[in-house]
Amino acid sequence: MSKTEPLNCVAELSALVGEVFAGRILEKYAGAFISFQLLRREIADLTDLNASKLLAFHYGAPDVYIPMRSAEARAKRNRAVRARFDELTKTLSARAAVRKIVSEFKCSERRVWYWLKETDE
Repeated sequence: MSKTEPLNCVAELSALVGEVFAGRILEKYAGAFISFQLLRREIADLTDLNASKLLAFHYGAPDVYIPMRSAEARAKRNRAVRARFDELTKTLSARAAVRKIVSEFKCSERRVWYWLKETDE
């Protein structure tokens, strides 16, 4: 199987099938190479039959890289860190909670403190 270049942007996928369907595809397959032809039935379950056929026709047989939704993934991680911090500080000091988060999320203390200063939008 040959692999094509990554999608230039999420806008290409959204333009073909709409933002809702594109979001579902990105959520399930982000960071992976997929063949829209081989996964037509699975894609149809996420979207609809017409969108699945359109994607299979447009991209053909080669695998297509579905990019990670980096900004959204980071925001989700940061919310999880803040939620975990709130949970841990019920029984631990802030410093002890941060040390525990560092080991759980594999990051530095400085990063955790930075993320804790952010607010949810």
